[in-house]
Amino acid sequence: AGTPLVSDPGFEIVQRAIALGMKVVPVPGPSAHLLALVASGLPCKRFAFEGFLPERKADRLGRLAELKVEKRTMIFYVAPHDLTHLLEELLLVLGNRPACLAREITKVHEEFLRGSLSLLSELVGKRQIRGECTLVVAGMPYVGEEKPDWTQVLEELSEQMSKGLRLKEASQAVATKYKVPKSKVYKLGLTLLKE
Repeated sequence: AGTPLVSDPGFEIVQRAIALGMKVVPVPGPSAHLLALVASGLPCKRFAFEGFLPERKADRLGRLAELKVEKRTMIFYVAPHDLTHLLEELLLVLGNRPACLAREITKVHEEFLRGSLSLLSELVGKRQIRGECTLVVAGMPYVGEEKPDWTQVLEELSEQMSKGLRLKEASQAVATKYKVPKSKVYKLGLTLLKE
């Protein structure tokens, strides 16, 4: 048996037991979301466990839209018959990110399919997937991790100012576009004005 209460309503029993003064002792078992994360090859320092997404398509797409900017690795539980549709929706909303489909973890037919969401979608389309599935998807890449090309930022700022924008507005626009601090862009603009 796996770890109970994860993605099921059993917590209500625990709440009632605590309210009655009963002793609650957790007994660990295999936990699909953690095992899938560890074996996925994706960053696991920080992660977001989403469990099962809503059944209604509109609700599901709404939740995925919220997750589009999630930077942590995301973990989803998915029924095999919903896998094809979920992969299509993830591709549509999140884009083609690295992912891992973990199936039947700790069981005889354990399997890990790793690759992009489009590759997993292709693989799943060619065969019938059975058993318990956990899907691990990379979070949105940190845009700020890469050092900005300050030459390009300066050129963009110069162009914006030549269009008649004041330094303050041009700095704001360029800082937003390149995801850099507005104060640094403004300082660059001051050097442009001195020239």
